[in-house]
Amino acid sequence: MRVDFKIAIILALAALPAGAALMVAPEYLHLSGIAVPLTFWSGIALTVILIVIAIIIALRAELESPRSVGRWGLKRMWPQYLMVFAGCLFFVGLVAFLQKNVEKPNGDNVHEIPKQSGPKPSASILPPSLLTLFMTDFKRRDGMIWEAVADVDLVREGKKTGSYRLFYKILNDFVANSKFMAIFVPEATEGSDVMSFLAENYQGYFTDIEKQHWAVAGSPGMSDAINTKDLPFSGRLYVYHEAPYSLERLAAYAKLFREHGATVQFRGPEYVVAVWQSMRAGDVKPLPVYTIVDGVPKETSPAH
Repeated sequence: MRVDFKIAIILALAALPAGAALMVAPEYLHLSGIAVPLTFWSGIALTVILIVIAIIIALRAELESPRSVGRWGLKRMWPQYLMVFAGCLFFVGLVAFLQKNVEKPNGDNVHEIPKQSGPKPSASILPPSLLTLFMTDFKRRDGMIWEAVADVDLVREGKKTGSYRLFYKILNDFVANSKFMAIFVPEATEGSDVMSFLAENYQGYFTDIEKQHWAVAGSPGMSDAINTKDLPFSGRLYVYHEAPYSLERLAAYAKLFREHGATVQFRGPEYVVAVWQSMRAGDVKPLPVYTIVDGVPKETSPAH
Protein backbone atom coordinates (compact mmCIF):
# COMPACT_ATOMS: atom_id res chain seq x y z
CA MET A 1 0.00 0.00 0.00
CA ARG A 2 1.29 3.43 -0.91
CA VAL A 3 2.54 5.67 1.87
CA ASP A 4 0.05 8.42 1.05
CA PHE A 5 -2.82 5.96 1.42
CA LYS A 6 -1.47 5.01 4.86
CA ILE A 7 -1.24 8.67 5.83
CA ALA A 8 -4.81 9.24 4.73
CA ILE A 9 -6.05 6.26 6.76
CA ILE A 10 -4.14 7.40 9.88
CA LEU A 11 -5.56 10.92 9.59
CA ALA A 12 -9.08 9.59 9.16
CA LEU A 13 -8.78 7.28 12.15
CA ALA A 14 -7.24 10.04 14.29
CA ALA A 15 -9.87 12.60 13.38
CA LEU A 16 -12.62 11.23 15.60
CA PRO A 17 -10.70 10.67 18.87
CA ALA A 18 -8.76 13.93 18.47
CA GLY A 19 -11.92 15.94 17.93
CA ALA A 20 -13.81 14.16 20.69
CA ALA A 21 -10.96 14.72 23.18
CA LEU A 22 -11.00 18.44 22.45
CA MET A 23 -14.80 18.63 22.71
CA VAL A 24 -14.87 17.11 26.20
CA ALA A 25 -11.82 19.04 27.43
CA PRO A 26 -13.93 21.34 29.68
CA GLU A 27 -15.00 18.31 31.71
CA TYR A 28 -11.57 17.05 32.74
CA LEU A 29 -9.77 20.41 32.63
CA HIS A 30 -12.56 22.13 34.62
CA LEU A 31 -12.85 24.97 32.13
CA SER A 32 -15.59 27.56 32.30
CA GLY A 33 -16.83 30.65 30.56
CA ILE A 34 -15.98 31.19 26.91
CA ALA A 35 -13.49 28.29 26.95
CA VAL A 36 -16.36 25.76 26.95
CA PRO A 37 -17.92 26.62 23.56
CA LEU A 38 -14.49 27.42 22.15
CA THR A 39 -13.07 23.95 22.84
CA PHE A 40 -16.31 22.25 21.71
CA TRP A 41 -16.41 23.88 18.30
CA SER A 42 -12.64 23.58 17.96
CA GLY A 43 -13.04 19.81 18.37
CA ILE A 44 -15.60 19.73 15.57
CA ALA A 45 -13.37 21.86 13.34
CA LEU A 46 -10.34 19.64 14.02
CA THR A 47 -12.25 16.50 13.05
CA VAL A 48 -13.58 18.05 9.85
CA ILE A 49 -10.14 19.39 8.87
CA LEU A 50 -8.39 16.03 9.43
CA ILE A 51 -11.04 14.16 7.44
CA VAL A 52 -10.87 16.68 4.58
CA ILE A 53 -7.05 16.44 4.49
CA ALA A 54 -7.25 12.65 4.53
CA ILE A 55 -9.73 12.69 1.62
CA ILE A 56 -7.53 15.08 -0.39
CA ILE A 57 -4.44 12.92 0.15
CA ALA A 58 -6.32 9.75 -0.79
CA LEU A 59 -7.83 11.31 -3.92
CA ARG A 60 -4.47 12.63 -5.01
CA ALA A 61 -2.87 9.23 -4.50
CA GLU A 62 -5.69 7.56 -6.43
CA LEU A 63 -5.27 9.91 -9.35
CA GLU A 64 -1.53 9.16 -9.50
CA SER A 65 -2.02 5.38 -9.35
CA PRO A 66 -3.00 3.07 -12.26
CA ARG A 67 -6.75 2.91 -12.87
CA SER A 68 -7.09 -0.76 -11.93
CA VAL A 69 -10.16 -2.25 -10.39
CA GLY A 70 -10.56 -4.77 -7.60
CA ARG A 71 -12.24 -8.18 -7.70
CA TRP A 72 -15.60 -6.50 -7.15
CA GLY A 73 -15.13 -4.09 -10.06
CA LEU A 74 -14.52 -1.03 -7.86
CA LYS A 75 -11.60 1.33 -8.02
CA ARG A 76 -9.03 1.23 -5.25
CA MET A 77 -10.65 4.03 -3.32
CA TRP A 78 -11.71 2.14 -0.20
CA PRO A 79 -9.74 4.50 2.05
CA GLN A 80 -11.85 7.36 0.72
CA TYR A 81 -15.00 5.38 1.36
CA LEU A 82 -13.80 4.64 4.88
CA MET A 83 -13.09 8.30 5.54
CA VAL A 84 -16.48 9.41 4.21
CA PHE A 85 -18.19 6.78 6.35
CA ALA A 86 -16.21 7.92 9.42
CA GLY A 87 -17.15 11.52 8.74
CA CYS A 88 -20.83 10.63 8.41
CA LEU A 89 -20.63 8.60 11.61
CA PHE A 90 -19.07 11.55 13.40
CA PHE A 91 -21.77 13.98 12.31
CA VAL A 92 -24.54 11.51 13.19
CA GLY A 93 -23.08 11.27 16.69
CA LEU A 94 -22.79 15.06 16.87
CA VAL A 95 -26.44 15.54 15.90
CA ALA A 96 -27.50 12.93 18.46
CA PHE A 97 -25.43 14.69 21.15
CA LEU A 98 -26.91 18.10 20.40
CA GLN A 99 -30.43 16.69 20.18
CA LYS A 100 -30.06 15.11 23.60
CA ASN A 101 -29.04 18.41 25.16
CA VAL A 102 -31.73 20.57 23.58
CA GLU A 103 -34.55 18.08 23.71
CA LYS A 104 -37.35 19.00 26.07
CA PRO A 105 -37.56 16.61 28.99
CA ASN A 106 -40.59 14.38 29.21
CA GLY A 107 -42.85 14.20 32.20
CA ASP A 108 -40.70 11.64 33.99
CA ASN A 109 -37.63 13.89 33.93
CA VAL A 110 -39.31 17.10 35.00
CA HIS A 111 -38.26 18.28 38.44
CA GLU A 112 -40.64 20.86 39.77
CA ILE A 113 -39.23 23.68 41.85
CA PRO A 114 -40.52 23.18 45.37
CA LYS A 115 -42.93 25.84 46.48
CA GLN A 116 -41.89 28.04 49.34
CA SER A 117 -43.71 27.38 52.57
CA GLY A 118 -45.11 30.20 54.60
CA PRO A 119 -46.39 33.57 53.48
CA LYS A 120 -44.78 35.30 50.53
CA PRO A 121 -43.54 38.87 50.66
CA SER A 122 -46.35 41.18 49.58
CA ALA A 123 -46.64 44.86 48.94
CA SER A 124 -50.45 44.76 49.25
CA ILE A 125 -50.53 44.14 53.03
CA LEU A 126 -51.82 47.20 54.84
CA PRO A 127 -50.05 48.42 57.98
CA PRO A 128 -51.71 47.39 61.24
CA SER A 129 -53.04 49.97 63.62
CA LEU A 130 -51.32 50.54 66.94
CA LEU A 131 -54.55 49.50 68.66
CA THR A 132 -54.40 46.15 66.81
CA LEU A 133 -50.84 45.58 68.02
CA PHE A 134 -51.84 46.51 71.57
CA MET A 135 -54.64 43.93 71.49
CA THR A 136 -52.65 41.12 69.82
CA ASP A 137 -49.26 41.42 71.55
CA PHE A 138 -48.60 39.01 74.43
CA LYS A 139 -51.50 36.74 73.43
CA ARG A 140 -49.53 33.51 73.89
CA ARG A 141 -48.09 34.25 77.31
CA ASP A 142 -48.92 31.62 79.95
CA GLY A 143 -51.18 33.23 82.51
CA MET A 144 -54.20 35.49 82.84
CA ILE A 145 -54.94 38.81 81.11
CA TRP A 146 -57.27 41.37 82.69
CA GLU A 147 -58.41 44.19 80.41
CA ALA A 148 -59.94 47.48 81.54
CA VAL A 149 -60.53 51.11 80.59
CA ALA A 150 -59.84 54.33 82.44
CA ASP A 151 -61.41 57.72 81.72
CA VAL A 152 -58.95 60.52 82.44
CA ASP A 153 -59.49 64.26 82.37
CA LEU A 154 -57.82 66.07 79.48
CA VAL A 155 -55.93 69.08 80.82
CA ARG A 156 -54.23 71.72 78.70
CA GLU A 157 -52.45 74.71 80.24
CA GLY A 158 -53.84 73.80 83.64
CA LYS A 159 -57.47 73.75 82.50
CA LYS A 160 -59.77 70.79 81.97
CA THR A 161 -60.82 70.67 78.33
CA GLY A 162 -62.44 67.25 78.23
CA SER A 163 -61.59 63.64 78.92
CA TYR A 164 -59.96 60.74 77.11
CA ARG A 165 -60.12 57.02 77.55
CA LEU A 166 -57.09 54.85 78.19
CA PHE A 167 -57.11 51.11 77.57
CA TYR A 168 -54.87 48.98 79.74
CA LYS A 169 -54.37 45.36 80.67
CA ILE A 170 -52.57 43.50 83.39
CA LEU A 171 -50.75 40.39 82.26
CA ASN A 172 -50.12 37.71 84.86
CA ASP A 173 -47.23 35.44 83.93
CA PHE A 174 -47.44 32.22 85.96
CA VAL A 175 -44.19 30.87 84.50
CA ALA A 176 -42.14 33.92 85.47
CA ASN A 177 -44.19 34.36 88.68
CA SER A 178 -44.73 38.04 88.00
CA LYS A 179 -47.10 40.51 86.39
CA PHE A 180 -46.68 43.54 84.16
CA MET A 181 -48.87 46.13 82.46
CA ALA A 182 -49.56 47.46 78.96
CA ILE A 183 -51.35 50.79 78.37
CA PHE A 184 -52.77 52.24 75.14
CA VAL A 185 -52.76 56.04 74.86
CA PRO A 186 -54.88 57.44 71.97
CA GLU A 187 -53.64 60.29 69.83
CA ALA A 188 -56.40 62.58 71.09
CA THR A 189 -54.30 63.11 74.23
CA GLU A 190 -51.58 64.97 72.31
CA GLY A 191 -50.82 68.25 74.05
CA SER A 192 -51.63 67.00 77.54
CA ASP A 193 -49.03 65.69 79.95
CA VAL A 194 -50.47 62.17 79.85
CA MET A 195 -47.10 60.44 80.28
CA SER A 196 -46.39 62.26 83.51
CA PHE A 197 -49.87 61.36 84.72
CA LEU A 198 -49.29 57.66 83.91
CA ALA A 199 -45.91 57.61 85.61
CA GLU A 200 -47.46 58.91 88.82
CA ASN A 201 -50.71 56.88 88.75
CA TYR A 202 -50.11 53.57 86.92
CA GLN A 203 -49.87 51.63 90.19
CA GLY A 204 -53.46 52.51 90.97
CA TYR A 205 -54.60 50.54 87.93
CA PHE A 206 -53.34 47.34 89.52
CA THR A 207 -55.49 48.09 92.57
CA ASP A 208 -58.57 48.98 90.53
CA ILE A 209 -58.57 45.67 88.63
CA GLU A 210 -57.50 43.40 91.48
CA LYS A 211 -60.34 44.64 93.67
CA GLN A 212 -62.78 42.81 91.41
CA HIS A 213 -60.73 40.41 89.29
CA TRP A 214 -58.27 37.78 90.40
CA ALA A 215 -57.67 34.11 89.77
CA VAL A 216 -56.18 31.20 91.64
CA ALA A 217 -54.33 28.71 89.44
CA GLY A 218 -52.78 25.37 90.15
CA SER A 219 -51.76 22.17 88.39
CA PRO A 220 -50.85 18.61 89.36
CA GLY A 221 -47.44 18.50 90.97
CA MET A 222 -47.55 22.07 92.31
CA SER A 223 -47.30 22.39 96.06
CA ASP A 224 -49.13 25.75 96.24
CA ALA A 225 -51.74 27.40 94.06
CA ILE A 226 -50.93 30.79 92.54
CA ASN A 227 -53.12 33.78 93.27
CA THR A 228 -52.79 36.59 90.72
CA LYS A 229 -53.08 39.12 93.55
CA ASP A 230 -49.89 37.78 95.07
CA LEU A 231 -47.78 37.96 91.90
CA PRO A 232 -45.14 40.69 92.25
CA PHE A 233 -44.91 43.49 89.72
CA SER A 234 -41.92 42.85 87.45
CA GLY A 235 -41.41 46.57 86.91
CA ARG A 236 -42.01 46.25 83.16
CA LEU A 237 -44.52 48.66 81.64
CA TYR A 238 -45.43 48.90 77.93
CA VAL A 239 -46.95 52.16 76.71
CA TYR A 240 -48.51 52.23 73.23
CA HIS A 241 -48.80 55.86 72.15
CA GLU A 242 -50.36 57.00 68.87
CA ALA A 243 -48.94 60.52 69.14
CA PRO A 244 -45.32 60.91 67.96
CA TYR A 245 -42.71 61.99 70.50
CA SER A 246 -39.11 63.04 70.07
CA LEU A 247 -36.33 60.84 71.44
CA GLU A 248 -35.41 63.50 73.98
CA ARG A 249 -38.96 63.65 75.25
CA LEU A 250 -39.26 59.86 75.50
CA ALA A 251 -35.97 59.73 77.41
CA ALA A 252 -37.33 62.27 79.90
CA TYR A 253 -40.53 60.25 80.33
CA ALA A 254 -38.54 57.03 80.80
CA LYS A 255 -36.57 58.69 83.59
CA LEU A 256 -39.82 59.78 85.21
CA PHE A 257 -41.23 56.23 85.10
CA ARG A 258 -38.03 54.85 86.67
CA GLU A 259 -38.42 57.30 89.54
CA HIS A 260 -41.82 55.68 90.19
CA GLY A 261 -40.56 52.08 90.03
CA ALA A 262 -41.26 51.13 86.42
CA THR A 263 -39.04 50.35 83.41
CA VAL A 264 -41.09 51.54 80.47
CA GLN A 265 -40.91 50.49 76.84
CA PHE A 266 -42.58 52.90 74.43
CA ARG A 267 -44.25 51.56 71.30
CA GLY A 268 -45.40 54.24 68.89
CA PRO A 269 -45.62 54.90 65.13
CA GLU A 270 -42.11 53.53 64.56
CA TYR A 271 -43.16 50.24 66.13
CA VAL A 272 -46.08 50.02 63.69
CA VAL A 273 -43.72 50.48 60.74
CA ALA A 274 -41.34 47.80 62.04
CA VAL A 275 -44.13 45.25 62.45
CA TRP A 276 -45.58 46.16 59.04
CA GLN A 277 -42.23 45.52 57.35
CA SER A 278 -42.02 42.12 59.05
CA MET A 279 -45.53 41.32 57.81
CA ARG A 280 -44.63 42.24 54.24
CA ALA A 281 -41.51 40.08 54.44
CA GLY A 282 -43.54 37.13 55.70
CA ASP A 283 -41.90 37.01 59.13
CA VAL A 284 -45.12 37.96 60.94
CA LYS A 285 -48.51 36.46 60.12
CA PRO A 286 -51.40 38.78 59.19
CA LEU A 287 -53.23 40.16 62.21
CA PRO A 288 -56.94 40.70 62.86
CA VAL A 289 -58.18 44.29 62.80
CA TYR A 290 -59.30 45.99 66.00
CA THR A 291 -61.27 49.23 66.17
CA ILE A 292 -63.10 51.14 68.89
CA VAL A 293 -66.75 50.04 69.04
CA ASP A 294 -69.00 51.45 71.76
CA GLY A 295 -66.00 52.79 73.60
CA VAL A 296 -64.00 49.53 73.77
CA PRO A 297 -61.67 47.70 71.36
CA LYS A 298 -63.41 45.08 69.25
CA GLU A 299 -62.16 42.72 66.57
CA THR A 300 -63.88 43.96 63.39
CA SER A 301 -62.03 41.89 60.79
CA PRO A 302 -60.34 38.50 61.15
CA ALA A 303 -56.77 37.86 60.08
CA HIS A 304 -56.42 37.02 56.38
